Amino acid sequence: MFEEKKHIRGYSVIELEKWLVKNSEQKYRAGQIFSWVQKGVVDFEQMTNISKKLRNSLFENFILDNVNIIENFISEDGTHKYLLELIDGEMVECVLLKYKYGYTICVSTQVGCRMGCTFCASTIDGRIRQLSSAEMVGQILAIQNREIEISAIQDEITSIRNKDKEVSYKNDSELSFQKLNQSSIVQRKVVADIENEINYLHNEIEDSAFFIDTLNKKIEALKNSIKTREFLGNLPLEYCPECLSKIKSIPDNSNCKLCKEPIDKSFGVVQARRMKLEIGFQINESKKLLEINNRSLLELKVKYSSEIGKLHDIQKQVNLALEDVKSYSEEIIDNLNNRKGFIEGEILQYRTMLENAELYDRLLQKKNDLEKEIKYLKTYIFKTEKAQITLKQAINTQIKEEGIYLLNNDLDRQDEFKNANDFFIDYANNIAFLSNKFSKYSASSNFYLKVAARFSIFLASLYIEEMRYPRFIFADNMEDKGIEMKRAQNLQELLIKRVNNFDANNYQMIYTTSYITEELNSSELVVGEYYTKENPSLKNINK
Repeated sequence: MFEEKKHIRGYSVIELEKWLVKNSEQKYRAGQIFSWVQKGVVDFEQMTNISKKLRNSLFENFILDNVNIIENFISEDGTHKYLLELIDGEMVECVLLKYKYGYTICVSTQVGCRMGCTFCASTIDGRIRQLSSAEMVGQILAIQNREIEISAIQDEITSIRNKDKEVSYKNDSELSFQKLNQSSIVQRKVVADIENEINYLHNEIEDSAFFIDTLNKKIEALKNSIKTREFLGNLPLEYCPECLSKIKSIPDNSNCKLCKEPIDKSFGVVQARRMKLEIGFQINESKKLLEINNRSLLELKVKYSSEIGKLHDIQKQVNLALEDVKSYSEEIIDNLNNRKGFIEGEILQYRTMLENAELYDRLLQKKNDLEKEIKYLKTYIFKTEKAQITLKQAINTQIKEEGIYLLNNDLDRQDEFKNANDFFIDYANNIAFLSNKFSKYSASSNFYLKVAARFSIFLASLYIEEMRYPRFIFADNMEDKGIEMKRAQNLQELLIKRVNNFDANNYQMIYTTSYITEELNSSELVVGEYYTKENPSLKNINK
């Protein structure tokens, strides 16, 4: 079963682009095809700036000429009533009304009518079907194509006058012809310049879109770089990670505490953020330029249609300047001139209407595209925010669960911890608390609460895949706040039990302490012997 051919006049530039990409053709060809269609060509072979292969493909998939003029009735007041035939053989009418202020055209939008008016023949069979947008535009273009008939009439007039006669010119008529001919040359250059500008803008728009996409990828890379640099830059080191010896403080903060080399602060988060801001400015400026070019391209296409019409009009005047000064008159020429005058009046009105219709159609299409994009972005933002809220709730719930576990299983040193069923973290103020933010505990319990908060975040990241990498925690000098040995050792056992449920290759937990049990000190989890100045070496580390 063959697919029914579509009316190409009903396709927008964007729809043509999608069809071309789907059929492995260049996207920019859509503008060329759309321009030919709007010029009113009736045969795909007239599209001379596209390949023969593409013309054949268009012929196989689309219908170009879908409206033909059958009759043209002209009343005494100058009203034109056209009888038009559609491609399926149905008939519709199109009326051109002349007023003192200009012309009005009545275009049919359906075949038949269901109103039942007794004076109207269209209602006899009722409404048969609605017209497509291509058929409505085709009514206007069918009239526009009569310009071809005018050219044929003019050629016939010239042929008759020049037959067996020698054309002579007066001085003033020859000057007029020269002026018109010069105007024709100038107008042709105007049209050619506009065509060059349109091609240039097409290239500029494609380059701008590619440039903006590249900058967006750079911003995403900078964001990831800033997050990693901020995380790693905030890790304080008081002991050497290689030998665990105390790092000697140095008065000059401009040097590295480990290697003592000068720190180049020009390469850091501040610079990355500055680069991100500068790229953001470039994106904004590029988007403004892209919008200006799109608008300019739209205006140029409309201007091109107008200027090509002017060129045709000037060329007609050039032909008319070739007047035979000898006394010569034939009835056939008069008849042809009369017909030509009627058609030229119609075309002038249709050309003005067509220019406005083209601009309106393009702006309407752009409006629809923007509305679709806005709708998509709103839906995307809504779904993303909803997913973020859900993820945040899941993370806070898991952090709460881990915090309560560490508090409930603490030694009997703080009654509030043993009976805790709430656990909160105020990230902005770096505070962990139970039900009351202002509750007071002993110094060691306050320290334990903060440690529990930090490890609850780390443990939650092992459960929830979406939490950010790296899954790493470095707990140094855990006995600095006076926590007793049994309490510290109990915390060590709780943490080891908790992390044993996960693959050790997916996380890293470093815990330095002098309160270690003999059993744990002999396990493979210990990467260094009990530290002394005489024996500062590490073990269980692959070299």
